[in-house]
Amino acid sequence: IRYFAGENSGFKLPFSLPFLSSEKTVEEEEEETVLPKLIGETYEDAVTAAQGKGYTIVRMRDEFNDTFAEGVIIAQDIEAGSEITDRMTVNVVVSRGSAYFQMPNVTGIREDDAERLIRSAAETNGADNISFNVEYEFSSEVEMGVVMRQSVAENETVKNGDTVTLVVSKGEETAVVAVPELEGKLFEDAEKAILEMGLVVGNVTRVESDTYAKDYVITQTI
Repeated sequence: IRYFAGENSGFKLPFSLPFLSSEKTVEEEEEETVLPKLIGETYEDAVTAAQGKGYTIVRMRDEFNDTFAEGVIIAQDIEAGSEITDRMTVNVVVSRGSAYFQMPNVTGIREDDAERLIRSAAETNGADNISFNVEYEFSSEVEMGVVMRQSVAENETVKNGDTVTLVVSKGEETAVVAVPELEGKLFEDAEKAILEMGLVVGNVTRVESDTYAKDYVITQTI
C-alpha cells in the first residue's frame, strides 16, 4: 500500500518541518568582513583560518619572546577589527620562544670574569635577562674570589630569565682567638701557651733587660 501526500490527497504529516535557511546572520557577515586578532594564535592555525576569507598572512620574521611559545604570532601589522579589503596582505611576526644559550664552564676563574663570560654567551644568543646568585664558602684549596661550583653544568641549556648560582671561595677560614698576655712569663711557659691555642711562635729576639731576669718575656708584638 502506498500513500501519497499531495495538495488534494487529504493526507497530512503529524509534524511540521523546520524552516532551513542558507542565509548568513548579520553577525557572521560582519565577522567575515573584518580582520580577526591573530596575536596569540599559532601561525599554522591563522593561515588555515584565512583561507577563503580574502586576506593572506605573510610570515615576516621570527623573534625570541618570553611570553609566547614557539610558533605563536606575537605581532600583526594590520590591527584586528580592520575591514578586510580585496587581496589584503597581513604581515606577522612569529615567536621563537625564549632565547637560550649553552652554559660555559666558569669554575676556576674569578667571580667578575665568570659573570662577564656568562653574560657574553647569553647576549650573543639573544638572552639579555640573566640573573646571578652568588654564594660564598671557605676553602683551603681554592683561592679567595675564585668560582668553585656553578648551578648549571657546562653545555647545559640556560633560558632567558633564568638565574645562575655561583659558589665563590672565601679563602681559608681563619679562626679568631684572643692572644694571652705573655709579658713577664717564662719563655718556656709563654711558648707552651701559644702552641696550646693553635698559634705559631714568631721570631724570638733576645735582649738584655734591667727589669726581667733571663728567659723571661719582656714584650710581644700581638
